[in-house]
Amino acid sequence: MVFEKNLNVETPKREKKVSHLLDDISTPRINTNQLHTDVHDASHDTTFRRIDDSLVEETRNEVIEHYGIDKSRVVSMPTAEGEKRRIRAFMIVERRKEEEKSSVESEENNKYFADGHLAHADLLRELFKRFPELGTLEKGNKIPDDFLKEWVTKKGFIDPNANGFKNFPEIRFAFKRLILEKNRDKLTDEERKEVESDEIDLPNWFMVGEQISR
Repeated sequence: MVFEKNLNVETPKREKKVSHLLDDISTPRINTNQLHTDVHDASHDTTFRRIDDSLVEETRNEVIEHYGIDKSRVVSMPTAEGEKRRIRAFMIVERRKEEEKSSVESEENNKYFADGHLAHADLLRELFKRFPELGTLEKGNKIPDDFLKEWVTKKGFIDPNANGFKNFPEIRFAFKRLILEKNRDKLTDEERKEVESDEIDLPNWFMVGEQISR
């Protein structure tokens, strides 16, 4: 199935209702790591435009609730003036399962979150500075070599405009392709038209990586 990207980002505001077509995708994932792809370029693009950080508050809360992260372990970096990453990145750090205790409280206390218009590596360094239990940065702000033996990192992105990535058509296109692939045997003609005509409401965040089944 072929459909065109919709580059028109000027849409009237209305109440957002995420499509049930995402029901089989518990955590949306888009692979932005592959060099020289549209989604890689879109997720690494920069801007000098002023960004309103307040627009991401609801989405941030949605992500930390989804992953069960205590708000005392959340760091949100204010957007600086000048050139910065156009899309808002976030980083989650959690202790490896074999290192955890069995209680729910322990699980919440072993997860950390940072977001901002920065590189994921810079967000991770910020968590190191705020939470010494993660370890100590080495000379030159280098992440310790043994860090990943005890901790797992997860990368993602948030739409800074909170409009389903309408200002990031390459990412929106990838989201729609994901929906068609996961629902290829279940879509009605009306639902397929909804996706292809770009009428569908999409989430305002996703994780980096290959999509897996629920």
